[in-house]
Amino acid sequence: MVREDQKDDQRLVAYVVLHQEDRTEVKDLRRFMAERLPSYMLPGSMQTIDHMPLTENGKLNKQALPAPDFAVNLTDRGPRTPKEEVLCDLFMDILNLRHVGIDDGFFDLGAIPCLP
Repeated sequence: MVREDQKDDQRLVAYVVLHQEDRTEVKDLRRFMAERLPSYMLPGSMQTIDHMPLTENGKLNKQALPAPDFAVNLTDRGPRTPKEEVLCDLFMDILNLRHVGIDDGFFDLGAIPCLP
């Protein structure tokens, strides 16, 4: 789903319920999706939750879903050149993150492309 936790900051998030006996990990799901979807359709965050929250009518309660943590996808390698530093700073400003590494992808961090 698309979340807008801050004004004009829409990001694609996937919520996943994993059963205890299931050995699938989020990184495996991300790889599976990456093989089948264009990069701009991949969620910037995949949140594991215990169960899907429902309303009294049995529909998904979107307000009860936890806010995504985009920082878990960040890498540690910092910029090596002034150009990389400017690009990382732009990503941090646009995506409202405290740190962005040079290996972090703009869409992997939750940015949604503006399509015509």
